[in-house]
Amino acid sequence: MLADVHTPLQLPAAILDDYLEQGWFRAGRTIFNTNFLHFDGKLYSALWLRLILNDFELSKSQNKKVKATNRFTFKVQPFKLTDEKEQLYADYKTGISFNTASSLYQLLFDYQDIILFNTYEVAAYEGERLIGLGVFDMGNNAAAGIVSFTHPDYKKYSLGAVIILKKIKFAKEQGLE
Repeated sequence: MLADVHTPLQLPAAILDDYLEQGWFRAGRTIFNTNFLHFDGKLYSALWLRLILNDFELSKSQNKKVKATNRFTFKVQPFKLTDEKEQLYADYKTGISFNTASSLYQLLFDYQDIILFNTYEVAAYEGERLIGLGVFDMGNNAAAGIVSFTHPDYKKYSLGAVIILKKIKFAKEQGLE
């Protein structure tokens, strides 16, 4: 089977954990599992990564990337969609060479105002300016990174990678597996 797709009306954290344990991922309010992805007329093997958080430690190069971003402020908080985040996503899209969702709203909610997930964000700031955002869903025992993006002006800082590391750190601090 190429893919299983579910569009639940409710998704309690414990059920999300079960899906994540089986390698499912979400797009909008749909949750799916597949071995293949189709982009630009080509078929690619999907590789879904999972980390055992208790075993995860930053490597030397990851520590170096985190230290290089010490001048920025990172806030982890429940996700709230704002015009500022939509603008950052639009700015991000100008610096990439592949197709993605037309808006952050489409990417996360598929144009529907149904909240299924316990969604958090890691927001990166330089002063008051939002320069990066990572979005992730929390279950009871697991978390799933959904998207991370940064302003194109900040590529040299590997800010997207640092945001992912901040997501991992937060999930680990929350006692997730």
